[in-house]
Amino acid sequence: MATTKRKPKTSLKSDPLFANFRPIEGMTDSQDDMIDSFRQGYNVVAVGSAGTGKTYVGLALALEALIEGRVNKIILIRSAVATRDIGFLPGTEAEKMAVYEQAFSSIVNELLGRGDAYQVLKQKGVIEFHSSSFLRGVTIKDAIIVVDEIANYNQHEMQTILSRVGDNARVILMGDFRQCDLNSRHDTTCLPWLMKVVNRMGDYMEVVEFGHDDIIRSGFCKAFILACESIS
Repeated sequence: MATTKRKPKTSLKSDPLFANFRPIEGMTDSQDDMIDSFRQGYNVVAVGSAGTGKTYVGLALALEALIEGRVNKIILIRSAVATRDIGFLPGTEAEKMAVYEQAFSSIVNELLGRGDAYQVLKQKGVIEFHSSSFLRGVTIKDAIIVVDEIANYNQHEMQTILSRVGDNARVILMGDFRQCDLNSRHDTTCLPWLMKVVNRMGDYMEVVEFGHDDIIRSGFCKAFILACESIS
C-alpha cells in the first residue's frame, strides 16, 4: 500500500474531550473488513445497502486516527443534493450547509459521549465540513477525508475531491448505488466510473461491500429495504 511522507506527532488521547471515546469494533463481517482495511493503512470505499453503519464506522475510524495523532484534522465532505427540490435555502454558505452537516454532527456527538463535541472540534479547527462545490485549488494534507453519500457526486465533483489528496491524507468514501438523488436529466452519479478507477489503483484503495446481512439500523429498516428490492 502507499506510504506517506509526513506524520503528525501530537496525540490527543489526554484531551478530556475524548475521554469517552472507545475504538470501534465491528458488528458485522463487512464492518470488520472496513475497520481492518483502514487500520492496515488503506484508503477505503464502503458501498452497499442503507442502514449498515458505513457512516458511523467511517467517522469512528477518522476520530481514532485523529486522537492517536496520525493526522491533524478530519475533513468531512458531502454534496449539497436534496432528495426533493426545496428551492433556495436562505443564509450564508455555512447556514445553507448546516442541514447536510447534521448527520455527521449527531454521530460525532454520540461517539464522544457529549452533545457539543462536534461544535467544539469545529471551533478547535480539527474538524472541517465542506461542500464538494468549494474545493478547487485546495491541497489537503495530514487529514482523514470522509466523503459521504458518494452516489450523489458526479464524475467532475469526485475528480475534484480525490485530486485534492496530499501528503499523509487518506480518504474514506461511503455510499449506496441505490441511493442517488441526482436529477438524471442533467447529472449522473460517479459511482460506475469511480469503481473502475479504484479497481485500477492497486494497493492504494480497498473496496468493502455491504449487503442485506449487514443492515443493523433496525429490523423494520431491513424488512423495508428487502421489500422494496423485491418489487423493483
